[in-house]
Formats: sequence, C-alpha cells, structure tokens
Amino acid sequence: MGKENGQPPLTTGVFRSEKMNLYNMFVQPAVLFDVTAELGELGIVEFQDLNEGVNAFQRTFVDEVRRVEDIERHLLYLNEQVMNEDTISINMSNNPLPQNVPVPKQREIIRMEANVEELDRNLRDVNEHLQQLRIKQMEFIEMNHVLLKTHRSLEAIRRDTRTGSVINELFQIDGDGVELAQFSKVNRQRLKSVSAADQVNSSKYGMHTVMGLIRTEKCTPFHTMIWRICGPNALVQFHEIDTPIDDVVTEQLVKKKVFVVMCHGYKLYDKIQKICEGFRTSVYRVPSSKEEFREMSQYIETNMKDIKTVIEQTMKQRCRLVSAVSQPENLRTWQIQVTKLKAIYAMMNLYRKTEKGFIGEVWCAETDMKRLQTEIESISVRAGVQGQAAVELVATNRIRPTFYRMNKFTSGFQGIVDSYGIARYREMNPAPYTAISFPFLFAIMFADAGHGIIMFLFALWMVLFERKLSQASNNEIWLMFFNGRYIVLLMGCFSIYTGAIYNDMFAKSINLFGSAFVAPMPQHYHNGTNNSSFYQFSKEEMYIDKSDFVYPFGIDPVWQLSENKIIFLNSFKMKLSVILGVLQMLFGVMISLINHINFRSTLSIIFEFIPQLIWLLSLFGYMITLIFIKWLRVWDPSKAPSILIDFINMFLMKYPEQPEYLRPWFAHKREIQTILLAMALLSVPIMLLVKPTILVCGKRRRTKHIVSKVDNDIESMPSGTETTNEHEESTGDIYIHQAIHTIEFCLGSISHTASYLRLWALSLAHSQLSEVLWNMVLCKGLNAGGDTITQRIIGAIMLFLAFGFWAVLTVLILILMEGLSAFLHAIRLHWVEFQSKFYIGDGYSFQPFSFDAILTARIED
Repeated sequence: MGKENGQPPLTTGVFRSEKMNLYNMFVQPAVLFDVTAELGELGIVEFQDLNEGVNAFQRTFVDEVRRVEDIERHLLYLNEQVMNEDTISINMSNNPLPQNVPVPKQREIIRMEANVEELDRNLRDVNEHLQQLRIKQMEFIEMNHVLLKTHRSLEAIRRDTRTGSVINELFQIDGDGVELAQFSKVNRQRLKSVSAADQVNSSKYGMHTVMGLIRTEKCTPFHTMIWRICGPNALVQFHEIDTPIDDVVTEQLVKKKVFVVMCHGYKLYDKIQKICEGFRTSVYRVPSSKEEFREMSQYIETNMKDIKTVIEQTMKQRCRLVSAVSQPENLRTWQIQVTKLKAIYAMMNLYRKTEKGFIGEVWCAETDMKRLQTEIESISVRAGVQGQAAVELVATNRIRPTFYRMNKFTSGFQGIVDSYGIARYREMNPAPYTAISFPFLFAIMFADAGHGIIMFLFALWMVLFERKLSQASNNEIWLMFFNGRYIVLLMGCFSIYTGAIYNDMFAKSINLFGSAFVAPMPQHYHNGTNNSSFYQFSKEEMYIDKSDFVYPFGIDPVWQLSENKIIFLNSFKMKLSVILGVLQMLFGVMISLINHINFRSTLSIIFEFIPQLIWLLSLFGYMITLIFIKWLRVWDPSKAPSILIDFINMFLMKYPEQPEYLRPWFAHKREIQTILLAMALLSVPIMLLVKPTILVCGKRRRTKHIVSKVDNDIESMPSGTETTNEHEESTGDIYIHQAIHTIEFCLGSISHTASYLRLWALSLAHSQLSEVLWNMVLCKGLNAGGDTITQRIIGAIMLFLAFGFWAVLTVLILILMEGLSAFLHAIRLHWVEFQSKFYIGDGYSFQPFSFDAILTARIED
C-alpha cells in the first residue's frame, strides 16, 4: 500500500511548484527595519502573522503606520492638484517612473515629511486665496449684470420722479438686500445713506424691490412660488443674460437670469427675501440715484480689472508650486517611498516581540533559503549589533503555498490556469502544456490563415514595442490585450498553420502546388482537333480514379469548387476534433501518473491510473483507431463503414447480418470488440471498490494499533491528563468520495469526448461566416462596374466602399467576436476536459512580500 501524503521527491522545475519551507527569523530591534526593507526588495518570503487576535491599534508599530498614513494623505492631495492641471499632468504621465527608488532612512523620512507638509500647506493657502478671489470676481460679474439689465428701468423711474408722478414713485428701488463684502467703507456708508433715503420714500407708499440673479431652470418655479404667496401684490420681471456665469462652487458654467421683484408691504417683502434664500439666489443692492449708480458702475469695473490681475498672478504662483511638486524626484519618488514604508511597517507589525528581539515567521522557497540567511546576517554585521541574526527551519504540517517562477511569457498561461484554481502544493502544473495546447485548440476553431496573420501582426507589434506600450494606457480592455500579448501571438501563429492545413484564407483556397484532382477525358471530346487542351468536368461523373499525386500540404484547393465541400470538410473536422480530444484527455491521464508517483501513492497508480487508462483506451482509443483504419484502408465511398453504428453495436453486443458497408472491415473485429468492452466494464468496479476497501482496512488496523498503545499509556498517565484524537475520514466518506470520482471520470470521458466536437462546430461557423462576408459584401464590389469609363469609375468607388465595409466586418465580427468565442471555448476545454483528469486545484498561491508586486498593483489601481 502506498503512502498518500508523503513528501514529494521530485526536483523543482516549471512543471511543479517550488519546494516551500517555514522558517523562523530572529532579528535584533536595531536592524528590524533594514532587514524587512531588504526582504521587500528581494521578494522571496511571505510573512505569517504571529500576533493574531491583536487589535491593529495595539500593534508595536502603530504610531509609525499613522505617521506614514499622514504623509500619504498629504501626497494624495498634492497628486490631486497635479492631476487638475492638464498640461502638468500630461507631462508627468509622459515621464517614466523613477527606477530603483531606495527605502528612505529615518533622517530622510523626517526631511520628506517636512517637505510634503510645507508644500501641502502652501498649496492649500494659495487655493484658498484663489477661491476667495474667484468668489469676489463672480459677485462683481453678477452685480455688473444686474446694473446693466436694470439701467433702463432706473432711468425711466428717474424721469418719472422729475415729473412728480406718484405712480412712478411706486417703482422706487429699495436699498435692502445683501451687502457686497468687497465695497469700501466709504461706499458702504454712501449706500446706507442712499438706502435710508430710498426706504423713507418707498415706505411712504409701502413699495419694496428685490434684485438679483437666479438659475435659468429655477425661474418658472420661482415665479410660481411668488405668485402663490403674494398673488397680484408682487411684480416679477426676468432679464436674459447672454453669456453663462462661471459658478465657483460647482465649478460649472451656469446660465442665469436677472430678476426684479416689486411688492407692497413689509410682510410680503420679508416673505420674498425668504423665497430668495430658499432658491439660493444672489440678491444685490442697486442705488436709485444717478450719481451713486455711476460711481458703483465705475467701482465694479475697476475692481473687476484688479481682481483679474490678482487671479492671474495667483494662478502663476499656484502653477509654479504644482510644477515643483510634479517633478519626478518629488511627487513620484515620494509616493514610491511612502508605499514602501507603509508596506514595511505593516510587515513589522507581524513580528512577535520578545525580550531579546523580534521573531518573524515566513514561507520561503528552499532554493532561496541561503540567500535569505546571507542577507539577514550581512545586514546585522554592517549595523554592528550584538547577537547574530538567525534563520531556523520549522517543522510543520500546515498546507504549504504554491509558488512558480514565471516570466512575461509564461505568466499569461499561468493566469489562465490559476483562474480555475491554484494548484495543490507540488501538484503537476498544467501551464507549460497549456502554452502549446491552448493556442493550438484555439486555432483549430479559428482556422483561417488570413485572420491569423492579422492577429499575429497585432500581437507582434505589442511584443516589439512592449516597453513603450506598457505605459501607454491604464484602460482595462487594453491591459487585457497587452498582458496577453504572447498568448495572442501564439494564437495567431497557430491559426496561420491550421488555416494552411484547411487551405482557408479569407474564405478562399490557395493553389500553391497544383491540384491533385484528375478527371477522365471523354473519348468523344477533342475540341475540334487532336489536342485536348481543356475539359469541363461533368456533374454526372460521381467518382474519379485516384492518381499517384497527392496535394503535398493541407486540403486540395479543388474542394473549394465542389458541391460536396461541406460534407467532406464536416467529416474531416469532426473526426479530427474527436482524435485531438481523446489524445488530450489521454495525456491528462498520463500526467496523473506523474502526480501519483510524486506523492508516492501506489494505490492510486494500480487501482486508479491503470483502470482509467484501460477504460479510455478500450473505448475511445479504439474509436480513433477505427477512424485511422477507415482513412487508410477504405477508399470506395459506396463501401465506407459507419463508425457510429459500429460503435453502438459494440456496446449493445449485436452483430446481425448487415449490408456491405457495415460488415467487418478488418479481421477478428467481433472478438476484439468483445475483449475491449469487457476490459472497460471490469475497470469500473476496480476503480470504484478496490482502493477505498484497502484504505478502510488499513485504517482499521491503524486504529487497533493506536487503541492498544493508548491503553498502555493511560496507565502511566497522571490524573487530569486529556487525550486528543485527530479527525479522520469516515468509512462512508471514503466510499462516497471514490464513487463520485469514478462516476465523474467514466461519464465525464463520454461527455468530454462529445464536448470536443465544439472544435468542429466553431471551425465550421467561422468558415461559413467568412464565406458569407466574402460573397455578400466584397464580391458585390468586385463585380461592380462595366465597359465604359463612367461604369469603371462607379465600379472603383463601389469596390472601395465594399472593401472598407468588408474589412471592418472582418475585424469586428470574424476576428474580435469569433476570436473571443473560440478563446472562451478553448478555456473551457482546458479547465474541464483536460485538467479534470489530473488537476485538483485546491491550493493557495505564494504571496511574497515584494515591493515590485506592491507598486505594480498600485499602478494598475
């Protein structure tokens, strides 16, 4: 009986995860920061939390974390200000990120903190001052609009006042309203005196006036509200403003109107004031005196010019500050340093503090252990601390993390595998095989050399200019294509190959070697001479004698002209799909053997792998053997046997008298099929019962041995001592688990074989859709035109338009949409049909403490 959970003996490689061990690091407090920073640069260890259950605010380095977070908060504000400046943000984005930024020392942290706080404070002061100036400018602009729009009304009132008209006195402009904060004390006193005089005159007749600005969309509800409250006792007028006003609060251009409200009585006046406050209007005073009106106009015009000058100077000062912040040695460097500091202190909080120092627990690859120990010791020696740092191996039964060393080529395929599930520790990794099988199965479904060339060139462009394109955009869709550029490159390359096999390029075939098609020449046809130079094939001739010449590579281009092209290609692609599917599933079963050997599971080798191999080869291996025999031996279509009916009869064990095309086409077929079927059926109970029975018997023997040992030990145990038993799988669970696994494999192999027919279905759909676009779009342009010059010009225009339409549809539908469909189906075939034969995928990934990984994730976010 084999060992189910032994240490794997095989060496590390790309086909299996690295050997991982748990280590304890003993670090002196003086070098704790430097050691953690160096480990972040190396990226070879994953820290474990030795302070579980301790609140984040009770950790050792909580003050340092808060300090770094304060600096980060200032940097977020500075970065926001830089991004608001379009020119500066574009220049900063064009500059490459600083490389190899070191972790700052304590003195450098203090200096950086002071610089960041000073820039933050200066920039906030400038922004606050600029905001106040813009508010004042907006108020002057609005007041100027009020004066301009009410000027004619005031002139009419003055003329009526000189004539002594009592009615005109009813329209005196009242001075009550919101006083402008920017008026000088002299002007304020002058306005107050004018307002007092106006109020005396207006109070004589009880008339009051309110002027200001309101948003255009609020005019109708504003007017309605006043009418409902005041009725006919208030008069409302609106004046259009041609240009929108820059609202400082909302940072938007807002359309407003000047409103004038005249009412009778103080009570209505108070209500109108409250209505204006509710609608958030801007209410301003307007003097009724002509001299005061002229002085106010001049005052506003002068202040508008002054404020504009001050705003321009303030903007220049702000631009200088933002430009200084945006320098690579400032903002970008500080952001990287703060990110590293925050990560360092977060890891330092995972150490356990003792009287002699700090203890850290890390996962590390066995091959990196010497490097880890050397770095820690060298840092301690350079710092001159007393007491050597030590790294000790910890014996543990914990589930170890899965770690693969990847590069930019393998990372894409590893991502496809990991999306389904992380491999169990030391389990065989499907990614190296997926790197070839995935683009190949995709190409079987895509299968057009022309479309493959376009895809290949696009991926080749991304590969050749990957350094420049890596920082081109943070768009999620673009990053998806760019990160998978090597996958797309291989998909395009394999599509060119399969398209050449199918002899399919933009729905057309290419005759490179000359067709092997041979038609017999009728004796009666000589074209009037003894030289028979050409002959048109007749549809009545059903079968052609085979010649010695065969088209050297791929499918003969003459099939493009035949009426039974679809029948032939469907048969070929369907059989090819089944062959490839069975071979890939068989390969997956063979990989499971390597897993069993690696985990030293003799039981699984004898009573799982061998029966699975017998089941698969007896049924589906025999089926693809029949396909090859039919291809190699049967040439007469009238006598071609049916593999499907033959296979069904094999399961039913029926061998009736059959027509010629169903009779045995090789010797001893009945005996061979009976033996293969018996072997397949016998393998099922072996898979189902033998292994769990042996495991249950072994479990009972171990239980008896443990019980007898415990009985002997209990007599010598002191009173009060407790015993604990580890949880073991029950007998029923063992049988149920094995039954599920057996049923899944047996039934799954049948359904998975049928599932591989999607290779044929998608290839057929792609080729037919490509042919439809060629015939219905591009051919219309090719056939347009005529003999005259006008017809030729029209034909050229039609061809240009048809080609453009055909090219756009080809890229959007046949390459993008059909490519995405084939991509998803290829993922399905690998996740379910292939990986289910050997891949468990219940592990967890190794997450090393790495500055590069942290910064990369931060940039992507």
